[in-house]
Amino acid sequence: MQEEKDCLHDMNNKLSCILGTVTLIKRTPKCADCKVSDLLDSIYQAGLGMGDIISAWRGKTDAARFQQLTRLNLDEKFQEGSELHEELLRIGKEMQLDVELKNRMSKGCSILAMPTIIESAKQFIANVLFNAKKANASRITIIAVENADYVAIHIMDNGDGMSAETLSCLGLSVASKTSTGEGTRIVQKLVLQEGGVVEWSSPGVGAGCCVTIKLTKYKEVI
Repeated sequence: MQEEKDCLHDMNNKLSCILGTVTLIKRTPKCADCKVSDLLDSIYQAGLGMGDIISAWRGKTDAARFQQLTRLNLDEKFQEGSELHEELLRIGKEMQLDVELKNRMSKGCSILAMPTIIESAKQFIANVLFNAKKANASRITIIAVENADYVAIHIMDNGDGMSAETLSCLGLSVASKTSTGEGTRIVQKLVLQEGGVVEWSSPGVGAGCCVTIKLTKYKEVI
């Protein structure tokens, strides 16, 4: 099911590129009365139709996926001595990074999670800390914050930071002139497959970076 979801995601991205390109061509002054104007219109309409089909199928797969979601006590995972805490310290020590974990969640705060989230979290941690180390970071601060509908986990480093241009390219085929972007694509894929979203932010070059994960908060059925 995950491979199917990834394929749908990739098809949707490529379709968006086609629709965007057609729109840009049609906006050029020379294309207003060009001979291929009708052809471009048909490509655009067919693209919208394909988008509807992909959206409908994704809805079906998401519904099936939702049935696999279970409750995970995230507050418990952030306690000192937990499996997550020990994994963070272990990887941090291997990479010579000072790791600090801060829990800002209420007692028993939980999220909706897939059965694979722990293994995904381990891979995620390794990739994020490795990227921070490459950016010359020496300290990592991880803060879990509880919100009304979701839990946000902020992973902040004191590394080189990123420009606005580099930030806008993260997760794409090429992140920058000095990076293939493979690390951020792996991180993005790991979070997406667990039903979360991931964002990168940085005040600028030389000011560190923050990776933020948002996961749906578990709520008791009334």
